[in-house]
Amino acid sequence: GDNISLSYYRSTTDGGNTLDAIYQLPLNPQEGTLQIRVIPTWTRITQEPLDDFNITGNKQIYEIGFRQPLWRNLSDEFALSVTFRYQNGQTLINGEVAPIENAKNRSTILQFGQEYLSRDQQGFWFLRSQFNWGIDLFDATIRSGSTPDSRFFSWLFQGQRVQRWDDNHFMIIRGELQLTSDSLLPDQWFIIGGAESVRGYRQNIRFGDNGFRLSVENRITIMDNNVNQSSLQIAPFLDMGAVWFATDNDTSQNKKFIMGTGLGLIWNDAATIEGLTLRLDYGIPLIALPHFSNNLQEKGLYFQINYSP
Repeated sequence: GDNISLSYYRSTTDGGNTLDAIYQLPLNPQEGTLQIRVIPTWTRITQEPLDDFNITGNKQIYEIGFRQPLWRNLSDEFALSVTFRYQNGQTLINGEVAPIENAKNRSTILQFGQEYLSRDQQGFWFLRSQFNWGIDLFDATIRSGSTPDSRFFSWLFQGQRVQRWDDNHFMIIRGELQLTSDSLLPDQWFIIGGAESVRGYRQNIRFGDNGFRLSVENRITIMDNNVNQSSLQIAPFLDMGAVWFATDNDTSQNKKFIMGTGLGLIWNDAATIEGLTLRLDYGIPLIALPHFSNNLQEKGLYFQINYSP
């Protein structure tokens, strides 16, 4: 049947808030699915002394896509997908659009994806490739000359390995790589730093046209309630990532490689509610950055809520 998933991500400094809502509808007996996704994001600069300028931002992402497995058996699956994506974002100062280039952008993107899933007795591999074309449609941002606009081509690769050690212990390795020869708008940059990339640093601390990130995380069950299936896990992790621009003329980011480590606490089926997951992460930076202060805002304490009935 159809499926609904809701996720909420928030930094404890209130510098970033994201809601991710997904609706999936099966369309044929071969498990082809239609997916509709909405992702609103609100950001605010909380780092001193920039917080005095009341710099905020918001972004809305709307997606509609179709995914169709081409072959599928008990151990393997290969699927193709086509997605139409529209993004609209802006940067504000004291509630007004910032008087800077790229303060307000719109992008219309066609995405073509290929996915491969392979299961074994110890876990599974998941590999995904995605080609992205930025097109001039629905009032997308178009600029003259070499100034970045919504017309671009990029490639995104994602990989994941889940390795089961025993009933109460497994490891997750995730990797992501973005490559492009085009100068991109800010809403297409590869971003590292924060709860969903390199923990231990503030949200979106480094960015570029190209980049990679890698995460290794162990999940160990320390409490398991067999009556209601609720469980509590600890999750030590190590994250790293780097970014660079296509034109290689950026001088604002002296250190483009960052690495962090820390510990997460995960409560599955929280409060006996099936499908509700609460997560709290505390990250510690391993590479100091210029103007980097050793406080909670910079180290990063992250809270996530996920509900999938």
